[in-house]
Amino acid sequence: GASIAEELFARAAGQGYRALAITDECSLAGIVRAWQAAKTHGVALIVGAEFQVEDGPKLALLCTDQAAYAGLCQLITTCRRRAAKGEYRCLREDLLGLP
Repeated sequence: GASIAEELFARAAGQGYRALAITDECSLAGIVRAWQAAKTHGVALIVGAEFQVEDGPKLALLCTDQAAYAGLCQLITTCRRRAAKGEYRCLREDLLGLP
């Protein structure tokens, strides 16, 4: 069947959206399917990820350009390296200096 990204972008295109943000939790695992669906339906993809900050809020970080994408990739790596496989730990100080 169709992927979730395919369904989301088809619906977004049908409703006249020009762009749609897709986020995973501390991951970019679904971004390839999302990019393919975005291209198919002519809706711009906004790449992002969600993070639960320890002793803090849950944040959705969205990329505005390649520098932001590079910063997001580095943040994901940092948060995942300090935790057991399949988990992550995001600290407030990890967010300092993000583009």
